[in-house]
Formats: sequence, structure tokens, C-alpha cells
Amino acid sequence: RFLAAVLKTLTASYSTDTVHTLATMGFLLHLLACDYSYANGREVSPPFDVTKRPAFEGGTLSLTAAFFATTLLASRLEDNLTVYIFIAASVVLFALYPAARNQVAYNTRMN
Repeated sequence: RFLAAVLKTLTASYSTDTVHTLATMGFLLHLLACDYSYANGREVSPPFDVTKRPAFEGGTLSLTAAFFATTLLASRLEDNLTVYIFIAASVVLFALYPAARNQVAYNTRMN
């Protein structure tokens, strides 16, 4: 929650229009750079190996752009709890969901 308080004041010197424009550009970059064949389960990765560090295969640039836009938008929220929930939801939506969906597609094809 401490970082939520820092995020709230991150873009205090920027105008709201600038923050919204940069966030829109970040989300557009995410849409353009995302590897949808991985996210939709068309390109199925092998099962998760617990001995190796997992790699995000949906596109690092798209993930970074989504988190950049999320951070910008979170800096405009009023409450620390709201900022925390917004950031946590974006991690689930942009980082964890594509990998889980790919794993479900892999398990479905194996059965």
C-alpha cells in the first residue's frame, strides 16, 4: 500500500489531458504489440516447469506498455486502496490471464 501512495503523486506535475493521451497511446501500443496467437491459445507452450523461471510469452513490449498506461491512470485515482486494487487488477488482466488461458488451451488439447 505504500507504493500506492507514491503512485498517486507520480504525475502530479502533468496535466490530466497529457496523462490520458499517454495512457491511450500505451494501451494502443499494447494492442498492436501483443502476441494474440499465444494469448488465444493457438501457439501452445509446453507445460510449466517449476525448476525454471517462467517467461511471459505474450510480448514483453505489450506488457510494459499496458503497465505504463495502468500506472499513469492509477496516479490520477484518489484513494490508496483504489490505486492498489486497480494495479492488482491490471497485473491479473495483462500478465496472469494470458498465461493461464494458454495453459488451459494446452491442457484441453492434451485430453
